[in-house]
Amino acid sequence: MKEWHRPSCGCPPPEPPCPSQGFLMQRILGKGRLHKRQGCYSLCICDCRENDGLQLADAAVCGQPRWEELPCHERGSVLLHVHLPLLLKIRNAQGCIFTAESSLEEQLKIRLSCRAEESWRGQIFVQGAVRLCGRSCLGDSGCFRASLELLLEGYILSPCAVGAPCPPPCPENKPWYPQPRFDPWNHP
Repeated sequence: MKEWHRPSCGCPPPEPPCPSQGFLMQRILGKGRLHKRQGCYSLCICDCRENDGLQLADAAVCGQPRWEELPCHERGSVLLHVHLPLLLKIRNAQGCIFTAESSLEEQLKIRLSCRAEESWRGQIFVQGAVRLCGRSCLGDSGCFRASLELLLEGYILSPCAVGAPCPPPCPENKPWYPQPRFDPWNHP
């Protein structure tokens, strides 16, 4: 196999591409978590025509949580009032299962890991999960009193520019092609 060497005309070798700008990664400016292993919640359903023999069979999150910021008197924290949409599976006395929508409200405190002046640039991201963990009973007003396990997590994220190191130049007296594989993070 023939090796390719630098031409003798004195031309400089081509420069390898160098990412000068890098790329964007999410930087966590603050995080918060609320985990209630067994909380008692009132889940109201809109269209409840029959009240006899209804049981709550399952509950699950059915969309993105909505939140609004509340005044927080603790320094270095953000307090959110989170509305978590739920999809309820309800079993009637004959064993048929119906679905209904409801919502759950809870407060979540996010502790900042930066100065409060930097957090305004961040984007708030909230996610939640629920699980039915006990029996439920239907009240007179069409609301279930249910025992749920709740997990809420919230983050304040900000885009952060991260640069990648430039590849090393080609060593002297080596062929130009094929170029050696460049891996800035030294993966095997």
